[in-house]
Amino acid sequence: MSRLRPSVILCTVCSLAAWNPSRRLEAQDTERNIDETTRSAIFLLQMSMQVHRKGQHHLLQRALRQLEDPALNPLFRELAQHTHPDLQMHGILGLAECNKDRKLDLVRVAELRPPPRQAELISHAMDSGLLDNEQAAQLMKWSDQIDLAVKVLVAAPLIRDGELEDKSILKEATQSDNVARRSLAALLLLQHGESSARWHLDQLNEANEAESNKIRMMLLNTADRFALTAAGPWAVDVANELEAPSRLMIEALRVALRLGTPDAEVVWQRKFDATTDTIDRTRLALVALTVASQLPVGLFDSIQASQQPLIQQIGATGAAIRRDERIPEEVTKLMKMHHTIANEWSLRYAKRHASAEDAPAILREIILAYEGPERNRALRLDNAMLATQLLFDRDPGHAAEAVGVLLTSSQTSRRLKNGILFGLIRCGPGTDAHEAVTRLEPFRHQLSKSLRLLLIAKHRRSLPRNQLDELGLLVRGGGLSGPLRIQAAWRYLVLTEQVDVALKEVLHQPITLHAEKSRSVNVQ
Repeated sequence: MSRLRPSVILCTVCSLAAWNPSRRLEAQDTERNIDETTRSAIFLLQMSMQVHRKGQHHLLQRALRQLEDPALNPLFRELAQHTHPDLQMHGILGLAECNKDRKLDLVRVAELRPPPRQAELISHAMDSGLLDNEQAAQLMKWSDQIDLAVKVLVAAPLIRDGELEDKSILKEATQSDNVARRSLAALLLLQHGESSARWHLDQLNEANEAESNKIRMMLLNTADRFALTAAGPWAVDVANELEAPSRLMIEALRVALRLGTPDAEVVWQRKFDATTDTIDRTRLALVALTVASQLPVGLFDSIQASQQPLIQQIGATGAAIRRDERIPEEVTKLMKMHHTIANEWSLRYAKRHASAEDAPAILREIILAYEGPERNRALRLDNAMLATQLLFDRDPGHAAEAVGVLLTSSQTSRRLKNGILFGLIRCGPGTDAHEAVTRLEPFRHQLSKSLRLLLIAKHRRSLPRNQLDELGLLVRGGGLSGPLRIQAAWRYLVLTEQVDVALKEVLHQPITLHAEKSRSVNVQ
């Protein structure tokens, strides 16, 4: 799944900033008592429901979905029954995200055509936590309505949790002409106790097909995600292949270590000792770091013995995690070396593995790491935005104080302040992220002012007249990028109690396509 860089949304002024509704509607608007700002908001919603060659509809629909506002249900319902798969998938996901239970409507999934779109939708839903095991089991039982690829996908969490009732579907899938499908089915059967399924994985190892390495990477990621420990020996074999691409070898070794596979540590140590190449040693050290809590501390002693400062610090950080002491201090030292992959690891560690005590300190350092060298600064800004969001998700009270200090400090660059504000905007509706800025002095820079206003507007039930007027300026094209502008538009409609009027206008207009048929759907 591709990751949409938040800085692209923040820093690129979308062409929507210049869009304005046609003057031909002014007479009708006067009769209907629709003002200019409301018309602009309606126009933006209409544009989100039209497919554009450059993918603007994806950006706009993701922005609306991120609001998780049940009042958007009529719009998403309209999209969910459209014939274009891009719009249909946004509609189905939007309905689930606006639902308190956050569950997919399985009937709508079954009606999605062509069938491969079902698997794409289910994959996104699983990534977003919109499909539970009860629903997965239900999909497994539906006969002709659900594509076989979907049933193989949803079998993974059921097998992980020991809830798969019937493995005949997986056996059927191993006979598929689709190599990826039959390989994934074999991987799941292997975990379910079918040792004969290993044959399919061995065949994949020996295949000369161009896609075989890509499929093996997918299988390794699946084994890691769903803790398919039976895949460990196969992963070791992949890691030992002499002709395996470096990226595949590294991933196979990482997964084997993560799954606690016998001999995986021996393979890692042999590879680490055998190479004198600094880049390869750094990659192997990072592999060990990703599973530090599972490895013997002595392994990190050999990493710290390196003459390279970065590798030494990776070893020190791994040893700290293994000993469960001074973790934030060592992670901070590692981040200050400004190694891109190490910094990405720090973010993942804070999100998935750090304790409640350690995570806030690490996330704050990830934000501060932006103020480093010019190289890779855009990536560090992305990390700072995500760290801000995670900080509020994990500890809102600490986050408001920490973020407030950064936003008021003269040492914090303007771009980082805007990145922090954008991270706050991405926080969910229940986080009260606006509390971080409500008591701060007004910002001087216009973009900062606009982001602060949007943040407040997203969380408050009402605004004073002057702020409502300023929000209207943003709706009419006040310099925000398209996704932020459409969020401002929706909140303006909510705050002025014009949602029903706007949706009546939007849903009355036919949905049009402004592009060739989409070849892939990027709904996340």
